[in-house]
Amino acid sequence: MSRITSSQLMEADTTGKYLSFCLYYTDVAHVPRKYSRYVCWNILVLTRYIPTHKVKTNYGPFSKYHVQQELDDGYQVHTSIPVDELYNDKCLFTEPEDPRITVHIEWVDSHLLAQPTYHAFDDNDKLQKHQMK
Repeated sequence: MSRITSSQLMEADTTGKYLSFCLYYTDVAHVPRKYSRYVCWNILVLTRYIPTHKVKTNYGPFSKYHVQQELDDGYQVHTSIPVDELYNDKCLFTEPEDPRITVHIEWVDSHLLAQPTYHAFDDNDKLQKHQMK
């Protein structure tokens, strides 16, 4: 497991109409000065009955640029799973006696970029850009 994937924290949010997650990069204070880190991922929610059946979150894959700062404000990821369904005994995502949800995160990319002024608009054509110093 790489350092970027081991320093992530995910928090579920059931306060809205649909289930959502907030993903935090807990090691954001250790991004080197004058660099930015680009991270791209997908999030899938697994069902309990059919392990191969996965519900993809809305509008994935997701990406974020991190620069050195005190705390990460997180990245909100929304799903199409109604919160009311999670409390139902016949829910596909939880067991009646075990209310936990299994989430699968697919890490697509993680790059340390040499220019901290690199912006999401630079990535419009979905080209991979590697910078070497």
